[in-house]
Amino acid sequence: MYWRYSCISPNLPNTIDYSWNTGSNQPTIDVISAGTYILDISKENVCFDSDTIEISDLDPPLLSFLDDVLLCVNEEITVSIPNANGDVLWNDLVSGEEFILKNVDGRIDVKMTNQCGDDSTSFNVNLIDCLCDLVFPNAFTPNSDNLNDDFKPTRNCPKLFEFKLQVYNRWGGLIFETTDINNAWDGSYQNVLCQDGVYFWTSSWRGISNGLSQARSSRGIVHLKR
Repeated sequence: MYWRYSCISPNLPNTIDYSWNTGSNQPTIDVISAGTYILDISKENVCFDSDTIEISDLDPPLLSFLDDVLLCVNEEITVSIPNANGDVLWNDLVSGEEFILKNVDGRIDVKMTNQCGDDSTSFNVNLIDCLCDLVFPNAFTPNSDNLNDDFKPTRNCPKLFEFKLQVYNRWGGLIFETTDINNAWDGSYQNVLCQDGVYFWTSSWRGISNGLSQARSSRGIVHLKR
């Protein structure tokens, strides 16, 4: 990015002396980077004056980072264009760096313009009813037959933000723990197969339910049968 800043009119008398903090003694300089530029002028070493200008980088508009949105009924999401340094128009109606999505379904058009150019894009909002339930099985058979081989919940939660699962043996010892809902317990502890029997589990999670972020928890037992 190149800036040209004409700070002194070239028709001033030749007796005016210029001194920039860049080392230039010309009345006009080309600015090729952001920073602080200071000009001192003098006339016949008697009259002096100075001025300072701050130059900042300005990137051209780029809206390719905007993705499609999954929106729950009554959920509120703010889509923002940070540091726009220009004009942003949403659906040809609303201007500003932020746009609030609530109970919106369909396409959103975005246009952005600044001194370096313009850009436009669109993204889709898919509005759905949201609950956040996890269903845990009461038994599993880790015998490598690819049928019910591990223990993890069935997910009915389109927007799950937090998850934790802990499994204990009958003496209360923690033998499995995860915060990844896709990481299932395979019925072992420290690479040793656990015995058939009853194990206890606790779980907590947070997700969008009825438009709000809500915390849930559950506990129960699971039968391990090989």
